[in-house]
Amino acid sequence: LLVIERLKGDDIVSVVMFDHAVETIVPAARLREQEAIAQRIRGITPGGRTAIYAGVEEGLRQVQKFQSAAYANRVILLSDGLANVGPSTAADLADLGRRAGSLGIPVTTIGLGLDYNEDLMTRLALASDGNHAFVEKPEDLNRIFRAELGDVLSTVAQEIEIEIRIKQGYRPVRILGREAKVEGDRVRLRMGQLAAAQEKYVILELEGQAATRSGTVDVAEVVASYHDPDRKQQQKASKPVKAEVAASQAEVEASTDREVMSAVTVQIATEESERAVLLRDKGQIEEARKVLERNAAILKKRSEELAPKGQEPKATTLGRLSDKYEKDAKRITSQDWDRTRKALRADQIKEKNQQSY
Repeated sequence: LLVIERLKGDDIVSVVMFDHAVETIVPAARLREQEAIAQRIRGITPGGRTAIYAGVEEGLRQVQKFQSAAYANRVILLSDGLANVGPSTAADLADLGRRAGSLGIPVTTIGLGLDYNEDLMTRLALASDGNHAFVEKPEDLNRIFRAELGDVLSTVAQEIEIEIRIKQGYRPVRILGREAKVEGDRVRLRMGQLAAAQEKYVILELEGQAATRSGTVDVAEVVASYHDPDRKQQQKASKPVKAEVAASQAEVEASTDREVMSAVTVQIATEESERAVLLRDKGQIEEARKVLERNAAILKKRSEELAPKGQEPKATTLGRLSDKYEKDAKRITSQDWDRTRKALRADQIKEKNQQSY
């Protein structure tokens, strides 16, 4: 209901309900009669099963009816149950997310309570470049919906496509946190939408030949194309990526970009957090705890090395994450694993997507 209240009469809205079957209770249309739509939403009653895949497919079909680059096109999925009708594996939902992303429609997933499958919900959101939230209590929904609508209603770019053109003498090693296609000296990836004051990044590790001289060298060019909803037109921008060849380790350390290295540290820590979850799922509880403790220790050390002058290391992103992983290491051995696992998965996608909330 909060979503309906925040939207305007010219906005397009649709409401799809799913249990064992899918029902479109509000077909896609301009929001002319808010109260009538609100009444239909209030009339929704819980069913016995959960056809998430079919529900999202129908949501995508409804968005496509009015899909336009002039709108911020998005599906918001709210579910408190396990997917148990139709395709229901994490791979199935990830494939659906990629399809949604290729259509330019991010899918934001909101898991309510402790009974939903967080792997399905996060894989769907991540593959489509949508957001994800774990909402343990219904009273927290308003806060999440406000944050989500804040993103949607302040969209400044969408249907973003990025191509990284790598210069001769360098090759891609890996990308941290995002899915991408690597084709020779080209790396391509998509992002769904970008909100005002939001920053998203791509971290690509390159390997180069041994330098024969010091100084500045060109290593790549980044080309981004996107649709600007305010100007209602396609935009394109490009920027060269340069590196400084240093003659000593001291020069390397002196020229370190603290912000970039902090982001790299966050993404590597996120990968380790995912590994800890896998270990815990296999019953290797002590090994999982050690991974998170090591994460906390590395983040603390890096926060001290990379903190901007005048800022306490504990107050930095790395410092806060260090404290969090230290607490997670204690929780991972508790009986309350379902709650901890959902919180970890939500944090992982938040870091990978640079989610704003």
